[in-house]
Amino acid sequence: GGYGGGQDLAMVEVYSPATNTWRALPALNERRFGAVCGVVGGSLVVAGGFGRTSAEAYSPAAGRWNPIAPLPHAAMYATACVLNGRLFVAGGFGSDRLQMWDTKKWTLKAPMPATRYHAASVVHEGKMMVIGGMVNHQPTTSVILYDPQTDTWADGPPLPSQRYDCRAVEHAGAVILVGDGPQLRFKDGRWSVLPALHG
Repeated sequence: GGYGGGQDLAMVEVYSPATNTWRALPALNERRFGAVCGVVGGSLVVAGGFGRTSAEAYSPAAGRWNPIAPLPHAAMYATACVLNGRLFVAGGFGSDRLQMWDTKKWTLKAPMPATRYHAASVVHEGKMMVIGGMVNHQPTTSVILYDPQTDTWADGPPLPSQRYDCRAVEHAGAVILVGDGPQLRFKDGRWSVLPALHG
């Protein structure tokens, strides 16, 4: 999905690091912009987007996209990650919702402390870490942690500066945050700035 040529897109492309090449997959059933995705139960699930609560899943074995149950609430510019084999979709424009897909149905979990969108998220130490974004429509340094065992949210170590529309990944036990400023690393309970890449 995405946005281009003045419209939402349905195209899906796969990158191979081994060959440094791209190839096309079958297009989504619906055009989507601002959607989220994650691999659950062996299928790639894509959910929400601008004006959409619908969701669909791609099975490599079947080679096609199939509709699945729609999200209980709209999720545009939400953030998502897979934790304990389930897809957690957090927030979205004007939303504080946390929605979980378990391969069969969506379930509403504990709402976030405030509305949040354009945030990053990553699984770290068994919890969903939601990083930065727009909280109540304002850029934030806030980091919150969701514990699936207790279905609760807690504050995490704040960012050194406001960030939104960024991305996070865990690597070698640390969280790496990129976008909207210098690259950051979270390790041993604190954030630090990574050296800039050149060339």
